[in-house]
Amino acid sequence: MFQSDTLFVIGVLCFVLFIAFLADVYGQYKRRTVALERIADALTGPDAPDVLRGGKTLLR
Repeated sequence: MFQSDTLFVIGVLCFVLFIAFLADVYGQYKRRTVALERIADALTGPDAPDVLRGGKTLLR
């Protein structure tokens, strides 16, 4: 049906595509993680309103 060389080339191409797919999924995960960290820093950082940092102004 197919020669072994052809099957080897098809296997290598599938492996390369699988690695590229995993790299893309990891890149999307990294971008989302960084975005969530930036949002969390914006909400809880020193420049955030006191209510978002635990309501410290309400307790005084």
